[in-house]
Order: sequence, then C-alpha cells, then structure tokens
Amino acid sequence: LISAQGELYMARRIDVGAAEAAAAGSRDRADAHERILLELQRSLDHFERQFSAIAIGRMMFGPEESESGLVTHLERNLGVPVASVRLADVLDIPGGEMARDAE
Repeated sequence: LISAQGELYMARRIDVGAAEAAAAGSRDRADAHERILLELQRSLDHFERQFSAIAIGRMMFGPEESESGLVTHLERNLGVPVASVRLADVLDIPGGEMARDAE
C-alpha cells in the first residue's frame, strides 16, 4: 500500500509469500528477497511516474514470524528508509491487532 495524509494512492499484491522470504535455504531466501526487491522497485517507479508531487518518505513492513533479513536487504537496495513495525502502531485497525489467520 502507498498512502499519504490518510489517502490510499496505490495497492499492489506481490506474489512472494512469507514462507519463501524466510526459507531455510539461503539461496531460496536470497531469490525471494530479490524478487520482492524487484517488484517493490517496479511499484515505486510506477508510483513516482503517476504521482511525482508525492515523495516516498519511508517503507514499513509488518512483523515477520522469524527474522529473514528482508528488511535489511531492502534498506540497502531501495534508497528509502525501511523499518519493521507493529501494524496496530501505524494503521487504524478496529479491535486492535489483526489475527494471523485473517492474512
């Protein structure tokens, strides 16, 4: 999701799951991280072309079940600050936290 001042500007699904991003084999995990990076770069490029007056200030990720190194990889390669956050801290979620099985 890309939003600014409470308005949603873009939503995109990336078909790489959390299990792939945290895969046990370092090669599989690295491949998943690269696919995620590429898709995020494409999304940011598209957004910047469509909404050039809005600058991307930061990228936030919901917590992972286990540390995969994805946030660090993206921060090194995207050119925008990247942080892992609790979703309830940055989104208005009726009733508090989202249940894992609702994802």
